[in-house]
Amino acid sequence: MQILVVDDSKFTRDLLIAGLKRLGHDVASASGGKMALRMISSNHYRLVISDWEMPDMDGLALCRAVRNEVQNHVYFALMSAHDNLHRAEGLAAGADAFLSKPCSLGELGQVLAAAQKTIESAI
Repeated sequence: MQILVVDDSKFTRDLLIAGLKRLGHDVASASGGKMALRMISSNHYRLVISDWEMPDMDGLALCRAVRNEVQNHVYFALMSAHDNLHRAEGLAAGADAFLSKPCSLGELGQVLAAAQKTIESAI
């Protein structure tokens, strides 16, 4: 699966990328929402995992932009340390999943499985 990891923290990006590549996925990364939106508009990522808090465009705004501007469905997971109220806000913005930050491999695996199932049913 082609996956885009979006986080302004290089450390977090590198951890996620390493884990996803070990699981056999094709992974790209962006350091912010604006960069990610440009990448999404020119590539066909099946899954975007985005941090909520980023300086140039936060994950919530990125999710809304993807839902409004991208033609094909992209499974979108927001990642944050925020509480349940923020989770509801993320889901209302169009996120398919919400990951706690830092996320565990088990939680990441559940999101990957759900993304794969959703993508396969859309084909």
